Amino acid sequence: MSHGLYVKGFVGQHCVNCLIDTGSVKTILSRKVYDGPQQHKRFLLRNENTDIFLADGSTSKTRGTGETILTLGRQELLVSFVVADIEDDVILGMDLLSQAGASIDLVQGNVTVNGETMDCHDSRDQMLSYPCMVRRSVFVEANS
Repeated sequence: MSHGLYVKGFVGQHCVNCLIDTGSVKTILSRKVYDGPQQHKRFLLRNENTDIFLADGSTSKTRGTGETILTLGRQELLVSFVVADIEDDVILGMDLLSQAGASIDLVQGNVTVNGETMDCHDSRDQMLSYPCMVRRSVFVEANS
């Protein structure tokens, strides 16, 4: 998995880690999730075997596109997924983020989708934390 900002979700009954990627135009579902243990519940794909360009400059073949429900928090969203060979379970692209009126708060480490706020985590499913360096003693009041 890559480093980044993630939120938990469900595709059908399958729990997925969703990378929030404002640099991705489309929302992408990994082939390993699509081909996973609940194959009998897969959604139909329109066969559009094309290449997509990944953030590292490489390309990946797509298996097709199709629609299914993605659940984020209590929000059930009908999503058009591109199915491709990617490392992450799901990449939430700008198509979905815009459609759902998503707002990302990097300071608080959360994302709001259709008015519901959800905590984000890193690729290891840990709470977000950021390293800092202090050059002098600092006193931080409790509950500040």
